[in-house]
Amino acid sequence: MVDINIKEVIEDKKTWFNIKRFNIGNINFEKPEKSIDFKNLTQFDSEVNNFPFVESTKSVKFETIEKLYDSSSEKDWEVKSFFGCKNWLKKPVVLNLTFNFDPLTIDNTEKKKALIGFLDNYYSYSNLMLSIPNIKITKYNEKTKTIEKIINLNNYKTFVDFAYENLETKNNKPIFVPISLRLSQKELQELINYYIKKERFYYWVDFEGKAINSQTIGKLRFLFRSIKSLGYYNKTLTYFTNINREIIANSQDENSPASDVLSTLCGANVVGVNKKPRKIIPIKKPSQEDLKRFLENKIRLLDSNSYYYKKAEIKTINEKICVIKNAIKLKNEFSVQAENLLKSGGDIANLLDKKDMLKSYLNGKILRDIESKKEVKNLTNWY
Repeated sequence: MVDINIKEVIEDKKTWFNIKRFNIGNINFEKPEKSIDFKNLTQFDSEVNNFPFVESTKSVKFETIEKLYDSSSEKDWEVKSFFGCKNWLKKPVVLNLTFNFDPLTIDNTEKKKALIGFLDNYYSYSNLMLSIPNIKITKYNEKTKTIEKIINLNNYKTFVDFAYENLETKNNKPIFVPISLRLSQKELQELINYYIKKERFYYWVDFEGKAINSQTIGKLRFLFRSIKSLGYYNKTLTYFTNINREIIANSQDENSPASDVLSTLCGANVVGVNKKPRKIIPIKKPSQEDLKRFLENKIRLLDSNSYYYKKAEIKTINEKICVIKNAIKLKNEFSVQAENLLKSGGDIANLLDKKDMLKSYLNGKILRDIESKKEVKNLTNWY
């Protein structure tokens, strides 16, 4: 295991916002940091220089793993393409993967070799840090119109151990273990206890397209209270990714309440890319007017003064530019949050009180949820 030396921890009094100072490779983390999605970047996009590293996330089927395992040397481009290899890219890369199958159901020797080969490839292409793939806990069966269980917690933990042992071999990168927000609080508690017992303190939280709202804030608060009560908070780091950009999006509204900008206030030390949840309810073929409204809704820019996403002029901006601009806006706002914490002596309430969305959306409930941190006593003996 490669340890990360956390040199300093500075906490906010009311929220889970915190500054943890540490290094990974040649990157010095002095505040909550933001990645940029590199899937659609080109060598002509100079904005990538504003970010210390780039990130890509993927949902992975086992059929894809088998295809890559069977790929001949003449088709190396297939492997490179899947893992997003860009020869011109000089920035460190982080790849975060979500499996939509239970690896413990694979009982064929050749298929197991395919999975091991996939992890070996992953190790080569994620060159800043490693993250054990998350596994979707449930899936929607379109035939039966029901939610089905993909994996139970015991199998989830067994797979994490298997992948950890494989990636740890001759490893010089820190390994982040997954936390699925689809787990219940009881399962989250069991998983955290298990990770800490194994001395695994670096977590990547896979939102799988979920927004930061009252429900997810409650789970995150429970997660951090559990870690703190066990006495390991200052040793842990958290990486949030696949977050829905907005709490709720309505194409008719000029303003949409932002979700991703709240990630640091809920405890993230590193914030990754956005993801929209997959639509599981079939809809009729959209009209031209529907498509126009859909596009208008996607082209929104974060207003850092209010924490709303506001509609932008489609004639002057496209979706790719919108993603880049919003990543820069988020990165800058996380810096503002950190500066405010340092200047205020550990209380960023004055900054949050100026954000109109936090005060007006649901009559301020989100702000009350975010500011519900209370002193956590060490309950190790009780646990």
